[in-house]
Amino acid sequence: MAILAGLMGVLLVFYGLGYGLFRDNYLLRFLTPAVFFTIIAAVALLLCYELAIRHLFGRWLRRGSGVPGAFRHLNAFVETSVPSILILLVSREINPQYVLQSPLSFLYAVFIVLATLRLDFALCVFTGLVAAAEYVALSFA
Repeated sequence: MAILAGLMGVLLVFYGLGYGLFRDNYLLRFLTPAVFFTIIAAVALLLCYELAIRHLFGRWLRRGSGVPGAFRHLNAFVETSVPSILILLVSREINPQYVLQSPLSFLYAVFIVLATLRLDFALCVFTGLVAAAEYVALSFA
């Protein structure tokens, strides 16, 4: 969760700097500033979510109680759904074919790889299945 929070923080900084420095190019690519601010808002929301969940999990672990399995799966589902949400939001403004083939779809791989750090095979498989199912659903939609 700390890695994801750091990744989202870096993404916010670099994406914001890129927009500030190359605003005209961004407007050519994304058509409206609304797409940029939608992405920034979604990434900032995920950053806050990751920090809150990290704090909650840390408190459970400090008390000596384990994290409930259902909550771990729910957290994995929410984290893995982030690329799908971003793709849905951006595809409202840009042709969905381009969005599905954009670097946003590569975020699924990041979440699947980070799932291995949980050292739970069932959770890794669950994360991969969620990512695959969501991407296929987006492709059909």
